[in-house]
Amino acid sequence: MEPIEYRGQRVQPVFDKFRKDLTILAGYWHPVFNIDGTFKVEADSLAWATMSEETFAELYSKTIDAILAKVLPRHGLKREALAHHVDRVLEFA
Repeated sequence: MEPIEYRGQRVQPVFDKFRKDLTILAGYWHPVFNIDGTFKVEADSLAWATMSEETFAELYSKTIDAILAKVLPRHGLKREALAHHVDRVLEFA
């Protein structure tokens, strides 16, 4: 993949942004207002220590669904690597 630049700076992938985007795609988000009056959605803050097993299982399943729908088709990620990547995303919450 060719490097992408924006205003003379190379665009770098940011794992935390990726994790937050997946959290939003999984349905764990809340709306917030910007300073200009528009709104956007932000990822919920997830506390693993206080999360029930049922909630964790639901989040895990929805995260996998989001990856299958949005990441795999664009980046050629193989199914066998999916669980590894999901685990990496979840451990950085």
